[in-house]
Amino acid sequence: MDADPAAQDAIERTLAAADEVLRRHTSDAGGTCWGCRDVWGRLAPYPCQQAKWAMAVRAAYGGDERPVS
Repeated sequence: MDADPAAQDAIERTLAAADEVLRRHTSDAGGTCWGCRDVWGRLAPYPCQQAKWAMAVRAAYGGDERPVS
């Protein structure tokens, strides 16, 4: 039986959002998240909560934790 197309679209959009988070939220040499600093002006350790969420999404639905280019 084929999966629901709407459900598949939702997964693909969620994976795309996770990929974007992982592109922006990366570690600098000191272990601080660049994305948190640039977007919110926060000094957050990497991995930040956003990166942890994106990694969990990739692990659950995309097979790995790094963004697909």
